[in-house]
Amino acid sequence: MGRGGPAAHHHPAGPARDVRTAGCLGDPRAAPARVRAAGPGRAARRSHRVQSLGRRSAGGMISSGADVDRFLGALVGGRLLRPAQLREMMRTRPTGAADGRAYGLGLESRRLPCGGLYWGHGGDIFGYETASGATVDGGQATVMVNLDPGGSDAQSDDMKAAVQTALCQGRSTAP
Repeated sequence: MGRGGPAAHHHPAGPARDVRTAGCLGDPRAAPARVRAAGPGRAARRSHRVQSLGRRSAGGMISSGADVDRFLGALVGGRLLRPAQLREMMRTRPTGAADGRAYGLGLESRRLPCGGLYWGHGGDIFGYETASGATVDGGQATVMVNLDPGGSDAQSDDMKAAVQTALCQGRSTAP
């Protein structure tokens, strides 16, 4: 979701994202998180190396699963953007992936085994992986792990399956 900021405006994604999302969900805790390594120690050097590898906005946002759920729920539920803007984000094109997912402007849609779609945007960066999704009827689910690299395609598949299972809970199965 961070690619629009730097590519479109030639500015880092972090500051633009912070201004746009801080506090917008009516939660005073929604301010952007910042982690600063204290002192010239090993952690500070490691943090600088990871941030300087040209990963654009990957790893530039620090959140809990509840924060990601609240954000995606508000986004997909139409509480963050004007309807025309949200429609643009949700206008997708097939990716050609076997699971039928499609990609729009920073949002991926995937089919739920119980019917319908969910919207989200997962990601990973050295040591971490996130899979998340929200439905237009208010369901949200996020899974986060800190086993990547070292994780596998099977781990990623399991994470996506966990999101789908959570989003299908309480829904009837599609015929």
